[in-house]
Amino acid sequence: MNQIEIWKTFIADRAHRKVNFTDPHGDDRVWRAAVEWVTREHESPLNGAAEKELFDWLESDPAHRAAYEEASYLWMLTGLVPRSDGSKSDG
Repeated sequence: MNQIEIWKTFIADRAHRKVNFTDPHGDDRVWRAAVEWVTREHESPLNGAAEKELFDWLESDPAHRAAYEEASYLWMLTGLVPRSDGSKSDG
């Protein structure tokens, strides 16, 4: 299982359990958008327009930046999960 697969499994499980790590009373749309940005960044490099869109989104609301930073941290943690074949996770 590569890092993208681990990430998507983790996010699907989180959505199933309806857990909001950032703010249990907050807007889950912000979390989903942050997850989408982190996923997009790691599936392929963002072009200039997408980078600007991300920057604008991050600057538009402190909750966006908080959710993005948390999603990025969780992305990093999924990279530390060993692959099932024992080799280092890629992604």
